[in-house]
Amino acid sequence: MKSKAMIVIGFILGLLVGAVATFVFMGINTRKVMAIYADAQLLEMAVNADLIRAGKGDKLLERYDVAIPRNAAQFADYHWKYLRGNQKHAALWAVQRYYEDNPSVAVPPELQPILGSLPPRPRSSCGLRREDAAESKAEANADTGETAAPGEQENASN
Repeated sequence: MKSKAMIVIGFILGLLVGAVATFVFMGINTRKVMAIYADAQLLEMAVNADLIRAGKGDKLLERYDVAIPRNAAQFADYHWKYLRGNQKHAALWAVQRYYEDNPSVAVPPELQPILGSLPPRPRSSCGLRREDAAESKAEANADTGETAAPGEQENASN
């Protein structure tokens, strides 16, 4: 009877030691991953700020035009599955919005099926403000008898 109790106590102690070791190991690795992410984010911000201050905003925009399709495809292929709800769509909705707001930038062929399969975007506060501004402008124009320029109505609907 005493040996069975010792086996059970040893088993429970083994589980506890394993759980503590796993918790410590995972905590250290999580902090390392977050440090790498913070490092990369800070580096990107410093490089971007440097390019903008040097008057090389066009060069920065070229870098982003190359990086957005690659990063969006990687996100859709790998990272997307780890998110839930609207969080899993938010970044891709932003990419979709980027291409909608900038018709001079063509949607890359590899992104068309990804962006085309997204559910409809929920109405955002920014979109609601744009609609309110367009309605106010339309009312003001109606009061004065003016009409909006052709591109203004189209931009207001985004």
